[in-house]
Amino acid sequence: MLETIHNEIETLSPEAQELLLDFIHILKKRYATKEKHQPKSLYQQFQEQGLIGCFEDDENVSTHYKEFLTESLEKKYGYR
Repeated sequence: MLETIHNEIETLSPEAQELLLDFIHILKKRYATKEKHQPKSLYQQFQEQGLIGCFEDDENVSTHYKEFLTESLEKKYGYR
């Protein structure tokens, strides 16, 4: 059965194959078993994406960001 489906798909144009793929995604969403799980925290999402620890800076940057921003802008545009 899968081989027959595969052969039929190969005969379709690339545009039709894309439409078929979209349709398959719709079917999977509609008939997927709904798993109950806790949504991931923002920290977990950042960690999975590799954003936690990707650079080093002053550990107080989150509380003193206005000072850092003022200093960097002054260095960059102070001549104006």
